[in-house]
Amino acid sequence: MRYRRVVHINAETGSVGVAPVACLGDMQKLVGGLIELVTELPNGDEVWANEEALLIDGLRSFTLDVPGRHALRLYGNAYVIGRCDADGESTDALSSPQSIQWMVRFDDS
Repeated sequence: MRYRRVVHINAETGSVGVAPVACLGDMQKLVGGLIELVTELPNGDEVWANEEALLIDGLRSFTLDVPGRHALRLYGNAYVIGRCDADGESTDALSSPQSIQWMVRFDDS
């Protein structure tokens, strides 16, 4: 089983860090449910979040300000992972936790 390095945006704790994922289940655990692609970063990394977050009461939100593109309001946790390789497998995130922290503004709750 191959682990990928992702950058975890934890809205619950207001922190950004690194997490290993090996399968879809690991990715779903990071966001607390089904996952959906939210946006692509300028370096090709992808941001994924909980597909049904707007239906869940009480989730903390944050703004992701993608340089040169747009600002998104997201609810619940999210993660950043590298784009898929030629075999269709996700790759390690190129982004560092520090570079993602610079893009994230956690909302007060």
